[in-house]
Amino acid sequence: MQTYRETMIRINGVERVIRTELGGKIRTVKQLEAAQLKAVKDGVVAMRQTKLDTQYDEMVTDAQAPQKDKKGWPGSGERTRQNLLDQAEIWRAKYGTAGPVRNVTTSYVNARKGFPKVTFTSTVPEYLIETAPGEYATPEAAKSMGATEHVDEIVPGLAIARYGKGWTLHHLPSVTDEQPNIHLGPVFKTRKRAREVVLTELARFDFTRSRAEIVADEETAAVVKLVIMREFVTSSKRNAWAEDDLRKAEEAVAALSLDVAA
Repeated sequence: MQTYRETMIRINGVERVIRTELGGKIRTVKQLEAAQLKAVKDGVVAMRQTKLDTQYDEMVTDAQAPQKDKKGWPGSGERTRQNLLDQAEIWRAKYGTAGPVRNVTTSYVNARKGFPKVTFTSTVPEYLIETAPGEYATPEAAKSMGATEHVDEIVPGLAIARYGKGWTLHHLPSVTDEQPNIHLGPVFKTRKRAREVVLTELARFDFTRSRAEIVADEETAAVVKLVIMREFVTSSKRNAWAEDDLRKAEEAVAALSLDVAA
C-alpha cells in the first residue's frame, strides 16, 4: 500500500509539489486522500494569492513613481500619482483576494455500476428509417450504413418521404439521379397526416403522369395548391400573405366544384 500522496501543481509558470504522508492523525487511505485534496486546494489558493499580491505591489510601485505636472496645471502630477494609488487600492479590494477552489461537477458515470436499465416501447418513432425488416435507425445512421431513404408509396406515382423534421409528397415519375428529391411542396408534421391527405384528397388523381402534365391539369393543380397552402398556414405562425393565398386556393377549388376534405 502506498503510504503517501503527491501532486504537482503549476500556476502562472510556478510549480509546486504537495505531498501528504500517512502518520499522526492520518491513519487510513481515505483520510490520506482527503488530507491531500485539502492540501492541494490550500496550495492553489496560496499560489494564486502570491500572484495577486505581486500584481498589487507592482501597481503600487508604478503609482509611486514621480509624475510630472501637466502644462499649466500646478500640482497635477501629485494628483495623478494619488489617483493611481487609489486605483491600486480599489483593485486590491475587488480582485486582490484569491477565492476558494470550487469543485467541478461532471457527468461522470462509474462504469463499475453497470449499464442503466433500458426502457423501450413497441411503437417505432416516425423519424426512424427501416434499414432491414424489424431494424430501424436515424436518417444519419442509415445513410452511413448505405441504406437508401425510405419511400412509402401511397398511390401510384406518389410517395411519402422524410423531409427535415416533417414529411413531404414525392412525385416518383420525376425522380432522377441528378434530382432524387422531387416533391410537390406541402410539408406535413406527421406521416399519419400526410397519408390521410393522400388517401382522402389526392388518390383520385393520376400521379403517374409527368410533372408538366400534372401542372397543366387544372383540377389536380388546384387541389395540390390548396393542400400546399393549407399545410403551410397550419404549421406556421399567423401569416397574412399565406392566409390570403389559402383563401384564393379555396376559391379556385370551389369554382371547379371539387370536393376537398377539411
